[in-house]
Amino acid sequence: MSERIRTTKPQQVPDETERSAALIELLLADPALRASFRADPAPILRAHGLGRLADGLGRGPKALM
Repeated sequence: MSERIRTTKPQQVPDETERSAALIELLLADPALRASFRADPAPILRAHGLGRLADGLGRGPKALM
């Protein structure tokens, strides 16, 4: 009888899609975070590991337009 060996994956950093989805959930649930994001999204994106996306934005409230 062969014994089954359990292996665990090392803790992985979520990919960009997962981090984006997590941030969207937070933005929907937290009005204060949403207001900060609308005022200046880049720092919020960077704080959630989305620096590459933040680098592609402008600055300030019109960054997403």
